[in-house]
Amino acid sequence: MEDESLDCPICLEGTVMRRAVFSNCGHSFCPSCILGFWEKQNSGNDGKRKPVSCPLCHRKVTMLIPAYAIREAATEKYGSPDEEDEKTKTMIDSYTESFRPSPELPEAKLRAVPEMIERGRDNVVILSYASRNDPFYKFLIYATIFLMALYLLSPVDLLPELQFGILGIVDDVAILLLGLWLLDSIAIRFVNNLRMRQRRE
Repeated sequence: MEDESLDCPICLEGTVMRRAVFSNCGHSFCPSCILGFWEKQNSGNDGKRKPVSCPLCHRKVTMLIPAYAIREAATEKYGSPDEEDEKTKTMIDSYTESFRPSPELPEAKLRAVPEMIERGRDNVVILSYASRNDPFYKFLIYATIFLMALYLLSPVDLLPELQFGILGIVDDVAILLLGLWLLDSIAIRFVNNLRMRQRRE
């Protein structure tokens, strides 16, 4: 789940969260702190950059995108922030591009089921954030889950099992993969939309 604190867990300041970013592990930071933490962790890597480890849960951070809900709450509490530094914006965008490149939609993902499954845990955080902050994405997420459950729990789903025995579960696997593919598509579109919004600001 996304961390809703209005204080950066690294510098413990609140005003800096008017430019907050959140990660694939669901924690939020001010951009300067998490980028500085990343630089420090990579200081002895001979120029080969690796993703930063989250200072709170130690998961590998492969994505940093604007946490607009926290930004709005912090702005309401502390007032409007200064103009965001272009270098910082570029570094945040480049970080995500480097460590979580978005596949093309939709063709590439149909051939990349292992990568889709690998993104699954990150997608839980992204979809949770999307469903709380964007009614359109909330509808898409809930509709996908509802339709998957409707088929898997319906009497129609029993027919292949009764007819073909253990081979009848093939349709269940296909529906689950289709549902994961759709949810993965929604997560990718949501992340890309946030990144485009960040670039326009």
